[in-house]
Amino acid sequence: MPEGAVKCALTGVWTALKCRTGESHAVPVRAHGREPDGPREQATTAVRPDVTGLFRLQRSAGNRAATRLVARVQRQHLDLPTGAVGAVSGPGANRVENVLVVLDRLHALWSISTDDYHDERTGIAGTAPGQSVDSTRLARTIAAISRNEQPTLAPAVAEHFLNLRLSAPIGPGLPNTAADITALQGYFRARGALTPAMLGAEHVTRDGTNLDSIPDTRRALVEVKRAIARGILGWQPVHPVESEHGGDRFGGQTFRFTRPPHAIDRRNAEFGQYSIFVPRGAGPANNVRLHFSAGGVLGDSGTNAVLQHGLRSASDGSGWITIAVPGIDNTTGNVITAGEIQACLQRIGRPTTIDAFLLTAHSRGVLSLAATLNSGSVAGSLVRQVVLYDETAGAADAIRRAGIPASRVTMYAVNSSKDAGRGTRTVDLRAIGPELRAIGFLRIIESARATRPDVVVPPYIQSQLIRLAPLGSFSTRTPTPPGKHSIVEFCRANRTALRAIANPSDVRHGLQYFIEEHDLARFGPRADRHGRALPPGRMIDPGIYSHHLFVTELAHEATD
Repeated sequence: MPEGAVKCALTGVWTALKCRTGESHAVPVRAHGREPDGPREQATTAVRPDVTGLFRLQRSAGNRAATRLVARVQRQHLDLPTGAVGAVSGPGANRVENVLVVLDRLHALWSISTDDYHDERTGIAGTAPGQSVDSTRLARTIAAISRNEQPTLAPAVAEHFLNLRLSAPIGPGLPNTAADITALQGYFRARGALTPAMLGAEHVTRDGTNLDSIPDTRRALVEVKRAIARGILGWQPVHPVESEHGGDRFGGQTFRFTRPPHAIDRRNAEFGQYSIFVPRGAGPANNVRLHFSAGGVLGDSGTNAVLQHGLRSASDGSGWITIAVPGIDNTTGNVITAGEIQACLQRIGRPTTIDAFLLTAHSRGVLSLAATLNSGSVAGSLVRQVVLYDETAGAADAIRRAGIPASRVTMYAVNSSKDAGRGTRTVDLRAIGPELRAIGFLRIIESARATRPDVVVPPYIQSQLIRLAPLGSFSTRTPTPPGKHSIVEFCRANRTALRAIANPSDVRHGLQYFIEEHDLARFGPRADRHGRALPPGRMIDPGIYSHHLFVTELAHEATD
């Protein structure tokens, strides 16, 4: 066998460097019920390794040989949240949809050559949706799954999935520069895969490190590649703009920091937990956006404002690192301290000196913004802009006391009749509140059709749908910036249809009822504004949708 082919068979990076013919596809990882610090195990359909002849081997060669075979077979399949793929059999194993997405991920991970990738897809073409592919037809996929277990990483793969820039490949016999290994270890520390003690024990000072000498780093590398291939890195996307092939496009850029347990308020499970998003546009300057949410900032629920409002896609091209602060149901808000802001930056390997702040807050999150300003955690002189979404809640006084000029404050009003004080800019959208609610309904259904293929939209709903401009392209600014669409003009031009969607004459055939019936917004069981369960047939107050969903359309204006 040619030397190059042998090396291809041994490592994923050699597969990348010697076997591939063409550029890698930008393929992300699927996220199902996953927190940003790493995968959580989730129940899957039971499958078993396809180990025909195992007992015969055990009788003829002994237990040791059988054990090695079982370990090898286990490395040749992946347990996905929706079923297993690889050298497995059983109910739900190797469903064609799962096989295809695993192939896409393995190709993007450079664990399968482009030729083998296309041959394997061609070989299973024509398999009906929902049907299983026999593992004997998946030799290339199974080999790639095993190859993906090698502790190797190509620079293009690291940049695509981890937003990490390496100077050379990492792996056995590869350059393994000290700077690259250190950068990779810092990334794993940010994800919680390495502890400070592990970092200290595996500190690298010379190029060419043998990965066997840094076993925890090696383990973390294999685990993150396996997590990517399994599709359990990041969140389950709400909007297709944050999804590629059904996976979280930003899973590798999203992190979590948790307060010490003694500092967590037990009234709210997320009170002391922050999500951190590092955009690809982040440069050397420490520009920090603090986003104060009305509710959660973690996980797959629609109450995770970072996810529901598409804050990551809205700011990925900006230089603003987002630290999202969860809301809490009280009258004083949730203060993030200066020390916690610095700890969040340290967690992602950034310096603690802050160059500028951007403060954004929605609904009762404004209470947290005001309380944080009043605590002195944020120097008013560093605040470049404050954006309040449909609430003020004492923010005007806190902003004034912090010495932030009123000219740097913008208030979006949809339900709220308040303003943020004299001299601030108010974007008054109250006249089109119902239309904004309708746009929110349309966006939820549009997004669900792309991210939840299991949802069937009946004709009576399809007949009401209006085509929207792409997410992130509506604007309130005058004149309307190039490439954007005036949301006010859109509402005016479609007023009759949007009003009918917002306030249908037949509620049970309206978009809101359909959304809640299938929980497309991921708000969970129907409840009133106080969290009390609603009886059958009752729906969430429509005004809540106007208040919450308009942020999704206009979030980009804070960082454009």
